[in-house]
Amino acid sequence: MRNVRKLLSKTTREIADLEKFMETDDYKKLESDKQELITTRYKAKVAYADLLFKQIIASL
Repeated sequence: MRNVRKLLSKTTREIADLEKFMETDDYKKLESDKQELITTRYKAKVAYADLLFKQIIASL
């Protein structure tokens, strides 16, 4: 259970970092295909965090 919480903590930090980057001018200057890759990675991280939340709730 501790490992799941560590993974969730790490994943939420990564999500926050991606959100910050997506708001910058550097992100807006990227080619659209690279922006799509970052957006896809963001969506995958959010889905993974959701899965971890559900796993924690199920174990309670």
